[in-house]
Amino acid sequence: MQTASRHSNAVLYKLLIIQAFYMAMFLIPVIVAYFQLRGVSLAGFLLIQGLFRFMVVACEIPTGYIADRWHRNRVIILALAFWLAGNVVFIVAYGFTWLLVGELLFAIASALLSGTLEAYIYDILEQQKRTNEAEKWSSRLHASSYATESFMGIAGALLFVWWTAAPAIAQAVAGAIALGLACTLPNVPRKKKDLSHSHWQEVRRIVKWSLHGHPELKWLILFPALLFSGSIVFFWGIQAMLAEKGVSAVWIGWAISVNFMFKTVFALATEKLLKKYGAVRFITLLLMLFAVGGTLLAMSPNPWWLYFGGVMSAGLVHAMGRPVFNAFINRRTESDERATVLSVMGFISMLLGGFWLTAAQPLMGYANISMGHYILLTVVITLLLMLWPAVRLYQLRLLEPVSKNE
Repeated sequence: MQTASRHSNAVLYKLLIIQAFYMAMFLIPVIVAYFQLRGVSLAGFLLIQGLFRFMVVACEIPTGYIADRWHRNRVIILALAFWLAGNVVFIVAYGFTWLLVGELLFAIASALLSGTLEAYIYDILEQQKRTNEAEKWSSRLHASSYATESFMGIAGALLFVWWTAAPAIAQAVAGAIALGLACTLPNVPRKKKDLSHSHWQEVRRIVKWSLHGHPELKWLILFPALLFSGSIVFFWGIQAMLAEKGVSAVWIGWAISVNFMFKTVFALATEKLLKKYGAVRFITLLLMLFAVGGTLLAMSPNPWWLYFGGVMSAGLVHAMGRPVFNAFINRRTESDERATVLSVMGFISMLLGGFWLTAAQPLMGYANISMGHYILLTVVITLLLMLWPAVRLYQLRLLEPVSKNE
C-alpha cells in the first residue's frame, strides 16, 4: 500500500507540474495590447473572448463525457495537443479571423481539460481511499496555476517590451513541455457501466440527472457557475480600465502578477479556512468579495483601489471557490459520470460568461456605456440571479462535505 501511495503522489505532483506549464500564459498580462497590435480593437477582443466561451460551451459536455468513457490520461494529451496548436497559430496570426481560429483551438483544449484533471485527481484519491484530501489537492492544482501566472505577469510584460511576439513563442514552448509530460501519465483503472443505450442518450441522462433529477447537484452547479461567469468580466476589465487610466503595460504586468500571487496564497489556504470557519461562512465571504470587489472595480477613480477591487472580485473568488465546489460535486458523483457533471457546471459558467463578454460590444459601442458601468451592471444582475440558489444551498444544508470513504 505504501508503494502504491508513493506512486500515486508522484502522479499527483506530476499533474501539478503539467498544470503549471499549461498555465504558463505569457500573453495574459499584455493580451489586449497584443490583439490591438495584431489589428483587433478592444470591442473585437471582447467579442473573440465571448466566442471562445461559446465554443467551450459547445464542446464542454461532450468532452466531459469523453473523459468519463475514455482514458482520462489520453484526454489530457489530446487537450494539450490542441493547446499547442492554438499557440502556434497565435505566433503567426494577424487580424480578427486568425486570432479567432487560435482562440477556438484554445477553447477545444479548455473543454477537454475542464473537469478531466479534477476527475483524474479524484480517481487517484478514491483508489487510495483518500478522498478526504480532495480539497487539498484541488487547491494545490489551482495554486500551481496561479503561482505560474504570477510569474507570467512579470515575464510576459518584459518579453512583450523586448519583442512583441516573444510572449506567444514562450507560451508555445511551455505548452510543448506540458504535452511531453502528459504523455507519461498512467491510466487509472475505473469501473464503467455497461450501456444499454447510445452514448448520446447517456450524456442526456447525466445532464438531466445533474440539473433536475439529483436534489443537491443542481444547486451546487448553478451557484458557482453564476458566480464565476460574472467575475470573468472583472478579470478582463482590469487590464482595459488600468490602461485607460494611463498605467503602462509593465505596471499592468506587475499588477496581474501580484493578483496571481494573492490567488496562490489563498488557494493554498482554502482547505484550512474551510475547516476553521465552516462552509456557510466561507461561501458568505465569497459573496462579499464578489459584491464589494466588483463595486470598487466599477466605481473607484483611483487605479489602485480599482485594481484591489478586481483582485477581490475576480481573483480571490476564483481561487477559493473552485476547489471547494469541485470537491462538493466530486463527492456526490461516481467515477464514470464525474467529469461530465463537472463539465455541466463549466458549460453553464462559460455560456453565461460568453453572454456577458459578447453583450459588452453592443452596450459599450452603441449604447455608449462605460466599462465601469457595465461591470456594475454585471455585479447587480449576477447577485440577483444567485439569490435563490444561495437560499437553497443554505436550506438544504448542502455546504457540508459528504463522502462514502472518508
